Amino acid sequence: MREDGSRHLPYQPVMILDQQRPAIPLFGVPVADQEAEVILTLCTICARVKWPIGVPSGVRKWIEPSEYCRRDGEEVALISHRFCEECYLRLQAEE
Repeated sequence: MREDGSRHLPYQPVMILDQQRPAIPLFGVPVADQEAEVILTLCTICARVKWPIGVPSGVRKWIEPSEYCRRDGEEVALISHRFCEECYLRLQAEE
Protein backbone atom coordinates (compact mmCIF):
# COMPACT_ATOMS: atom_id res chain seq x y z
CA MET A 1 0.00 0.00 0.00
CA ARG A 2 1.23 3.49 -0.81
CA GLU A 3 1.59 6.30 1.73
CA ASP A 4 -1.69 7.87 0.53
CA GLY A 5 -3.55 4.60 1.19
CA SER A 6 -4.06 3.68 -2.49
CA ARG A 7 -3.15 0.27 -3.86
CA HIS A 8 -2.01 1.26 -7.35
CA LEU A 9 0.93 -0.56 -8.85
CA PRO A 10 3.69 1.64 -10.27
CA TYR A 11 3.80 1.10 -14.03
CA GLN A 12 5.61 3.01 -16.74
CA PRO A 13 5.36 1.64 -20.28
CA VAL A 14 8.46 1.92 -22.44
CA MET A 15 8.37 1.60 -26.24
CA ILE A 16 11.02 -0.87 -27.36
CA LEU A 17 9.87 -1.80 -30.85
CA ASP A 18 7.06 -0.63 -33.09
CA GLN A 19 6.20 -3.03 -35.88
CA GLN A 20 3.17 -4.19 -37.84
CA ARG A 21 1.99 -7.71 -37.09
CA PRO A 22 -0.57 -9.79 -38.93
CA ALA A 23 -4.08 -9.51 -37.54
CA ILE A 24 -5.34 -12.45 -35.51
CA PRO A 25 -9.01 -13.10 -34.75
CA LEU A 26 -10.02 -12.09 -31.23
CA PHE A 27 -12.84 -14.59 -31.04
CA GLY A 28 -11.29 -17.52 -32.89
CA VAL A 29 -10.08 -20.67 -31.18
CA PRO A 30 -9.93 -20.17 -27.39
CA VAL A 31 -6.35 -19.84 -26.12
CA ALA A 32 -6.77 -22.91 -23.91
CA ASP A 33 -7.35 -25.03 -27.04
CA GLN A 34 -4.24 -23.86 -28.87
CA GLU A 35 -0.82 -25.47 -28.80
CA ALA A 36 1.04 -24.64 -25.57
CA GLU A 37 4.34 -24.04 -27.37
CA VAL A 38 3.05 -20.93 -29.13
CA ILE A 39 1.96 -19.07 -25.98
CA LEU A 40 4.45 -16.92 -24.07
CA THR A 41 3.33 -16.43 -20.46
CA LEU A 42 4.45 -13.22 -18.73
CA CYS A 43 3.94 -12.18 -15.12
CA THR A 44 1.57 -9.21 -15.03
CA ILE A 45 3.60 -7.44 -12.36
CA CYS A 46 7.30 -8.30 -12.72
CA ALA A 47 7.28 -9.32 -16.44
CA ARG A 48 9.17 -12.55 -15.79
CA VAL A 49 8.68 -15.27 -18.41
CA LYS A 50 7.45 -18.81 -17.76
CA TRP A 51 10.13 -21.10 -19.28
CA PRO A 52 10.43 -23.29 -21.26
CA ILE A 53 7.53 -22.73 -23.60
CA GLY A 54 5.77 -25.88 -24.80
CA VAL A 55 6.07 -28.09 -21.73
CA PRO A 56 3.43 -28.72 -19.05
CA SER A 57 3.04 -25.84 -16.58
CA GLY A 58 4.15 -27.94 -13.61
CA VAL A 59 7.70 -28.26 -14.92
CA ARG A 60 8.19 -24.65 -16.08
CA LYS A 61 9.82 -21.94 -13.98
CA TRP A 62 9.74 -18.13 -14.03
CA ILE A 63 12.87 -16.47 -15.46
CA GLU A 64 13.88 -12.85 -16.04
CA PRO A 65 13.14 -11.37 -19.49
CA SER A 66 16.89 -10.91 -20.09
CA GLU A 67 17.42 -14.61 -19.37
CA TYR A 68 14.69 -15.47 -21.88
CA CYS A 69 16.65 -13.53 -24.53
CA ARG A 70 19.93 -15.19 -23.51
CA ARG A 71 18.28 -18.59 -23.96
CA ASP A 72 17.36 -17.64 -27.54
CA GLY A 73 13.69 -17.14 -26.72
CA GLU A 74 11.73 -16.57 -29.90
CA GLU A 75 9.37 -13.75 -30.72
CA VAL A 76 5.97 -15.29 -30.02
CA ALA A 77 2.68 -13.91 -31.35
CA LEU A 78 0.42 -15.10 -28.51
CA ILE A 79 1.08 -13.69 -25.05
CA SER A 80 -0.74 -14.66 -21.90
CA HIS A 81 -0.46 -12.71 -18.64
CA ARG A 82 -0.58 -14.35 -15.23
CA PHE A 83 0.93 -13.73 -11.81
CA CYS A 84 4.13 -15.55 -10.90
CA GLU A 85 4.00 -17.22 -7.47
CA GLU A 86 6.10 -14.51 -5.78
CA CYS A 87 4.00 -11.60 -7.05
CA TYR A 88 0.76 -13.45 -6.25
CA LEU A 89 1.86 -14.08 -2.66
CA ARG A 90 2.98 -10.43 -2.31
CA LEU A 91 -0.45 -9.23 -3.47
CA GLN A 92 -2.21 -11.63 -1.09
CA ALA A 93 -0.12 -10.34 1.82
CA GLU A 94 -1.21 -6.74 1.07
CA GLU A 95 -4.89 -7.54 1.53
